Amino acid sequence: MTARTPLRPGDPLPEGWRWVRLGEIATVKSGGTPRRGNPSYWGGDIPWVKISDITSLHVSSTEETITEEGLTSSSAKLFPVGTILFTIFATIGKVAILNIEAATNQAIAGIFNISESLDTQYLAHHLQFAGPQMANRGRGMAQDNINLTMLRSLEVLLPPLETQRRIVAWLDEAFSHLQAIKEHHAETEREAAALLPAKLAEVFGRAEKEGWRWVRLGDVVQHKTGVWGPEASSPAQGFPIVRSTEIDGLSIKPENASVRTVNVKQIENYKLQTGDILINKSSGSPHLVGWPAIFQDPQDGRTYLFSNFMLRLRSNRTKIEPWYLLYYLHSPVARSIYLSAQATTSGLRNLRVRDFLGQLLPLPPLETQLRIVEEIEAFEEEARRIQKAQEESRVVLEQLEKSLLAEAFRPERWV
Repeated sequence: MTARTPLRPGDPLPEGWRWVRLGEIATVKSGGTPRRGNPSYWGGDIPWVKISDITSLHVSSTEETITEEGLTSSSAKLFPVGTILFTIFATIGKVAILNIEAATNQAIAGIFNISESLDTQYLAHHLQFAGPQMANRGRGMAQDNINLTMLRSLEVLLPPLETQRRIVAWLDEAFSHLQAIKEHHAETEREAAALLPAKLAEVFGRAEKEGWRWVRLGDVVQHKTGVWGPEASSPAQGFPIVRSTEIDGLSIKPENASVRTVNVKQIENYKLQTGDILINKSSGSPHLVGWPAIFQDPQDGRTYLFSNFMLRLRSNRTKIEPWYLLYYLHSPVARSIYLSAQATTSGLRNLRVRDFLGQLLPLPPLETQLRIVEEIEAFEEEARRIQKAQEESRVVLEQLEKSLLAEAFRPERWV
């Protein structure tokens, strides 16, 4: 099914159909975030919705909660059951209906006090249909966003209530089939994501073989914490410094590294070379602390450094291959070690470097390490192939959903 040209205000409409502005038929307000540094604002009884909580057309639970004190001390608002949520910042146009009373952050608008002339689910679907249009209006700013005035001025196609309910029933049936396909693909993606950890657990469970020995991580690597400096006046006047934001899975994408002014006498100590492993030392998320990724020089003529929130491991290559070390550090056993080697200060989780470097790891002969790396790389390539196929399918499903919405809001279909 291909998407039709969207109907626009001013186009001829059947009798009984009309256009109205969203602000004329509902109240539209945005949410807010209590101050993170105050623990009395968090962990209460009030569900607090973030964009990541919106994964389907209905929201029934949230990852975080706030207290009554957190609600009253901020611009957050308690929205009633049946409120339609619409994301207005960064990711524009995600839509959901609240099945619970909840507050939202400022990236989400709540649409409530909806006119009796509208079916709530019809309006939610209409907002899904209008989402790409609103996203286009929000692009081109420093960060994609739309304001409440723009959202309130959105033109909503209003057919008779009975027709609205027919449209909802048609979309519900179509989307139920689509959702079943999405759930199947999501399960396949979860299985594909679990393949590599399972393989690593299998491979590094062989540590009792003859010729293997146990060594401390700190005995087979050089380690160093990175450097930082003021922002450079131009790319030519500074050096790119890799941060945790440049970590992409097991690899590092250095092209967006922050360019900083650094004393040239420090460059030799902090420059990166292919095979260096960077460890994220600090994060608000426990699973990101200790996360290892490997650097490969992009050969673009630039000298890359690493930040003071990163720990560089440089393998002693007479003892251990960098890729073998990287794969080991991503194994379930190693991850459990560095997840436990953390301390908390001011809301941040920090890696206890001494404990991290003191961990024992299984070390086979170098030729065995190379065979293990080849084995895992072949397995990883198959997992990537599956994930790529799922990503391509997701794009197709998203296009199909847009086509279904375009078909649903074609008046001639219903008269």
